[in-house]
Amino acid sequence: MCKNKVALIVRASLFVIIFCMAAPSASAVDPGGTCSVNVSTKSYTGTCRSTASGCESGEYNPGIGDCTVTGGVAYVCCIPKTQTESTSCTALNGTCTTASCANVVENATSGCVFGGTTNEVCCANDSSTASTSSASSSSGYTLLEKVPGTSGLGSDLPGYLVALYKVALVLVVLSAVLMVSIGGFMYLTSAGNTSSIGTAKAVITDALVGLVIALVAWLILNVINPDLTTVTIDTLSVDVSTSTSSAASSSTADTSSASSTASTGSGSCGGYSVNGISSSQCTDASSALSTLLACMYAKYPNTKITSISDSAGFSTCKNSYSSACAHAKTSCHYGGGASKTSSECQSSMAADFSIRNSSGTYDSSIGTAIKAAASACGGRVNDESSGGHPHIHVSAQTSCCSL
Repeated sequence: MCKNKVALIVRASLFVIIFCMAAPSASAVDPGGTCSVNVSTKSYTGTCRSTASGCESGEYNPGIGDCTVTGGVAYVCCIPKTQTESTSCTALNGTCTTASCANVVENATSGCVFGGTTNEVCCANDSSTASTSSASSSSGYTLLEKVPGTSGLGSDLPGYLVALYKVALVLVVLSAVLMVSIGGFMYLTSAGNTSSIGTAKAVITDALVGLVIALVAWLILNVINPDLTTVTIDTLSVDVSTSTSSAASSSTADTSSASSTASTGSGSCGGYSVNGISSSQCTDASSALSTLLACMYAKYPNTKITSISDSAGFSTCKNSYSSACAHAKTSCHYGGGASKTSSECQSSMAADFSIRNSSGTYDSSIGTAIKAAASACGGRVNDESSGGHPHIHVSAQTSCCSL
């Protein structure tokens, strides 16, 4: 009789659980909630607003997004224009497209169709805006499967190897936990058998010793030099030239082109390419900033610079600041502003770095690598990865400015 009551209670409990799991749930979206819009391979972050009120001034209604209908009220995802149109796509020799583009130029939809049923992104098609992923595409292949749980890594061979390294670190810990569990089970089922108990203890001890060795080894390397525990693999490429002479002539042309770029002005981007800005901004970099960028590039080259000074002009924003300038009036991008008159402060002391991966999505691991490289080279770091334009701000040590 008691067993029947217990069985009845268990069945009733299972019925309640299944009913609750199967019951539909409404996803409420409050006005002002965050939303996202994906166009090609680029993701924009916006705010959910009711269709009746519409988007505010300075926002786009792209006509798509993940806002839903709640309580009979429809919401739209409104994207700030600052995320999209600060730079002209055509001015950067880019192409407006709705197709998949692994080389999206940030903040460059000005001149493209954005807002409505058709939305475009600016896809770079020349060396001034090409990302590091373009080199990998020259190898003629793209890996079909990414490594799960690695923030989008693995779209190309270098990224795949970095992802495998991260997975291997996780497997070390999981393997130790598994072996400790097996040893514990063997111990519990030994039934007092001395030999079985000894074997179980040995399994547990070996697992813990192995885990300690792995973690201590990583810790020692990280203390000596953080770069020893950070895997960075330069993009691979394949030489498809038909003859040695043609390859040599191509190399000569590339070298002369790079030389002409570097010789323009007094500053440089230290080896980094730019995204969403003119490469002429590199000439606004101070000698201290150029040295810092060169040091960082040697440690982590797999990113792009999105700002050195300003599209409105360094001199304009430093001496005649206006709303057209993208940074704060006393920003290190302007050498601390007009009040800083020493010779050291007459050039940009800061650079902003993109934290997008080769797929065009934001990747926190890139931000971590940038901050590590900047700190190792003596730079000052400000993490600005949240907000409408996520990036990492790096500045040289100077008395001209603080950020």
